[in-house]
Amino acid sequence: AAVGAGMLPIPWVPAPAHGAVGWARILLSCDPISERERQQVGRINSGRKHGIWRTDGFLAALIAAGILALCVAAGALNWLGDRIYDAATRITAPAPLAEIAIIGMDDASLRALGPVPWSRDVYAKLVDQLSGAGAKTIVLTPSLSERQSDQGLAYIRKMREVMAHQGDPSPAAAELMRLAIEAESALDTDARLAASIQRAGNVFLASRYATTGAPAPLPPFVQRSALADPGSFAVPAQSARHPIEALGTVAAGVGQLMAQADEDGIVRQVPLLVRYGNVAIPSLALLAARHSLHL
Repeated sequence: AAVGAGMLPIPWVPAPAHGAVGWARILLSCDPISERERQQVGRINSGRKHGIWRTDGFLAALIAAGILALCVAAGALNWLGDRIYDAATRITAPAPLAEIAIIGMDDASLRALGPVPWSRDVYAKLVDQLSGAGAKTIVLTPSLSERQSDQGLAYIRKMREVMAHQGDPSPAAAELMRLAIEAESALDTDARLAASIQRAGNVFLASRYATTGAPAPLPPFVQRSALADPGSFAVPAQSARHPIEALGTVAAGVGQLMAQADEDGIVRQVPLLVRYGNVAIPSLALLAARHSLHL
């Protein structure tokens, strides 16, 4: 060990320099290390000596930047970000509440009821069952923007008009009128679903919004659920398709369902608010949560 002015006794340690032979001292001193000692420790690889264009660090950064640019151009970063998001969601997402039940359209349902679109009589029976079981909030997501009536319904209504105009008081005419009324009720699936929604009193329906298309004024039954314009916080929309008036007027509320899939076809997010004109339309999930929590 060596002891000098301003130095502490430190043992000798080997210095694995590039080709250097011998030993180096570790000095706890304010005195500068000599050039000879620097050469014994190892070579100096600095930008001043070899030039920044020849350093290993700069070449590695240049290669990494090229790989990054290729990944961005190929969309690999988006793919990787989606995979990381999916994995993090599976790990950190809490278990669904037991109070929430999702009635989905699976293969067994399609085999039993046939291909979609189903008759709205099916949805009417579903609403009746859920309401009878004590469901606090019912959300229907199928598109209900077009009327769904049997072709024979128009003829049944014409028959009723003719019989009512004739005013036949005979028992046979009365029986025919009763059958016509019963047939009209069975074939008018929109009216049956509207009656079920009205009886339940807690059914929310969906409007579809898009970023393209021609804008149109909101129906009054949609404006009932609208909020004040949130500005840039909401996702802007240009056009919308709403439930038919017979259903929308008896619903507890109408929210937006603006599900936009990512490039891989998976929907990972739905906006809570959509700005349409100067108002904000809440999502179906937000309306359901607010109604269930009595907010």
